[in-house]
Amino acid sequence: MKRNFFTYIGLFVIITALSVIYLTREEPAAEGRGVSVIPKTIRIGIVREAEKLQFAVQGKYRLLNGYNGEMIALAEPNRRYTVEMIDRGGEPLIKLSCDGRQIGVYSGPLVVQKINREASILSGSGALAKRTGGRGLTVIDASGEITPLPEDMSKYTLLSAGGLSSLRVNDELQLVTLYTGDKAGRYRGDFDFRLGEKGITAINDLPFEEYLYGVVPSEMPHKWPEEALKAQAVVARTYALYSRGQYLAYGFDILANQYNQVYHGYDHETPETTMAVQQTRGQVLTYEGRLILAVFHSSSGGYTGNCAEVWKEDIPYLKAKKDPYDYNEKHYNWSVNLTAEQLAERFTAKGYPYTKVLDIEEVQRDKVGARVKVMRVKGIDREGKIKEEEIYNADRVRYLLGLKSSIFTMDKQYDQDKNLRSVTFTGSGWGHGLGMSQYGARAMALEGYSYQDILQYYYSGVNLEYNYGV
Repeated sequence: MKRNFFTYIGLFVIITALSVIYLTREEPAAEGRGVSVIPKTIRIGIVREAEKLQFAVQGKYRLLNGYNGEMIALAEPNRRYTVEMIDRGGEPLIKLSCDGRQIGVYSGPLVVQKINREASILSGSGALAKRTGGRGLTVIDASGEITPLPEDMSKYTLLSAGGLSSLRVNDELQLVTLYTGDKAGRYRGDFDFRLGEKGITAINDLPFEEYLYGVVPSEMPHKWPEEALKAQAVVARTYALYSRGQYLAYGFDILANQYNQVYHGYDHETPETTMAVQQTRGQVLTYEGRLILAVFHSSSGGYTGNCAEVWKEDIPYLKAKKDPYDYNEKHYNWSVNLTAEQLAERFTAKGYPYTKVLDIEEVQRDKVGARVKVMRVKGIDREGKIKEEEIYNADRVRYLLGLKSSIFTMDKQYDQDKNLRSVTFTGSGWGHGLGMSQYGARAMALEGYSYQDILQYYYSGVNLEYNYGV
């Protein structure tokens, strides 16, 4: 039976903290990467600096002028809308049109916002306010008892001039389809289209946990063992919270690609990965009370790395260790052959200009003897002079050579003048080798280890916290 506080005689609602407008955004929660509030939403940069983008909606959405919050129109489902940057008198503007018909031109962000069911509530002061949830509200019944209302008020009923009705949010599936070139993807939540110096940025604004629904299956195969998927969910949640706010100057928190975490939205969601997110809801990894940089990679090649040797900063929970669980046929014993000319092209494209590479040699490996940490290159520069340069840190070595891993050996071939002709690289692993190995997590799960075991193995001395570490 539903509780019906609104039917009491003399009932009135005390409204607190009601100054809510559309443009109010939740501030980044972390000071020193520690969480101070439970995250509600996250803003993802999907596409940056495009001249033109198109979108369509499924379900109920409104189009808003993000500058002043005014509604432009109700979005018509399955109609294709176009947003494009135009120049009017030297001022960049956003033009919105639908099926070739112009709707308007705007200087501020264009917002595509979900419509939830709202109720107008009369407070003790006589002010009306539209609310879709009970956060910040209390009710006083006829006996004087004060009861806080939960965010979800679906178990309550309202007494209005039209009679009794349930207060429920819109529970139909609401999605925005974003078209980029010949590709299309569907996303939960809202969208902002913002002007930048070179074009329009599309930003997906959605509930934080729903964002993870689209991350976990984009980063780990959904048919992998349940405990490995749970470990990936905790890692993805921690990484997102640690990185949130990284791109605030551009209007969003993190990117949707490998520079942060791969996020493909609703179309990549699966029951298995969604369940992994839900079963670990709010769980994060901390070190000395702060969120960790929860990086991960596909395959360690048999050894994880020390952060100071792979990148630069020494991070105490990202330590080198032997990884017997990681072995897999896909990323072990790979081989790549590069000619001296191809090496010169790769180095030049990545900021080390050589017209010809004469030799390349390993200078130093990391402390466990796995990764090439320092590499020396000898060649001819653009001025025709012989130039030698040392490349530091294992991940930069991997990046400059364009290899899957910095765990490799070299078989070099020389010409009759003892100049390098080609190199065959043979190695193991895929990725930087820091933090959790995904193939290692898979193997541990198959051997019966829990996701807690997996996380403790790959991140040294960390704690698994609940409720986002609050």
